[in-house]
Amino acid sequence: MNLRLIMLGCTLLSATLSYASTADATPSVAGVSAPTQGQDYVILTINGQQVRKSEVEAIWSSLFPAGTAPQFSTMEETVKQNLLRGVIGEYLLMSKAVEANLEQKPEVKQKLEAMRKKILVDSFLQEKSSSLVTPASVKLEYETQKASTANEQEVRASHILVKTEQEAKALLAKIKAGSPFEEVAKTASVDKASAVSGGDLGYFVKDGAMVPSFSQAAFALEKGAISEPVQSEFGWHIIKLVDKRVRAIKPFAEEKEKIEQKLRANALGDYINSLVESANVQYFNEKGEKLVLTNGTQEHKH
Repeated sequence: MNLRLIMLGCTLLSATLSYASTADATPSVAGVSAPTQGQDYVILTINGQQVRKSEVEAIWSSLFPAGTAPQFSTMEETVKQNLLRGVIGEYLLMSKAVEANLEQKPEVKQKLEAMRKKILVDSFLQEKSSSLVTPASVKLEYETQKASTANEQEVRASHILVKTEQEAKALLAKIKAGSPFEEVAKTASVDKASAVSGGDLGYFVKDGAMVPSFSQAAFALEKGAISEPVQSEFGWHIIKLVDKRVRAIKPFAEEKEKIEQKLRANALGDYINSLVESANVQYFNEKGEKLVLTNGTQEHKH
């Protein structure tokens, strides 16, 4: 890992951990008078170079998921000092890099240009997705999904997975003889993720959640019933139906973010495809000869 990132990361991690372990307090940074709330003042100078409060807040915010960073003004004194120390180290390292004229190195120029392009593209996509997906379209998609899944059945099932039909039949006979399904699942199932909970797979709908053969067998069972061995691409299953019910529809507030992300991804995908389709793109080989794209493969144009 880059040494600069290690140094800055350690200092900022210290600030983050300090924040998590201290009580809420709001003292001002030593030597800096408390300004009006929201004012972007010069919080410190480093060898005469000014650092504004907004720059420090941007670094602090980058340590948290978007929109979840605690306010800088409410940070405890120790946390602020750790954060500011990290900023100071960052600025001093930057000064050394400039003094060494590293910006002129071809590989550094290439990385800076790649970062510039990424920032521009990310910013454009953020703005574009906001225009492509509106609150009304998110609500409409929710209502459409709600209507299409009304009265949809879901089941809760447990299973025991083994490699061969012979093993499955032997375990089924053991269960029919009185051994608890859950105990057999814990000791014999090769699906270790579900075995620890007695084979429990939770609730799922008929289409898409499980492989077809498993799903069809599970939905054909009555509550409490145990299936004969069922084959899938994973092996042989013994399925127990725990519950069957009408799927609950989550309120819009819980589904809004997921729907919005899905719509944005789809809209941006369509938008990018339209740009690619309308662009005048030409392909060349290492000799500079023009290539044509035929059925997804490149061929030399004579």
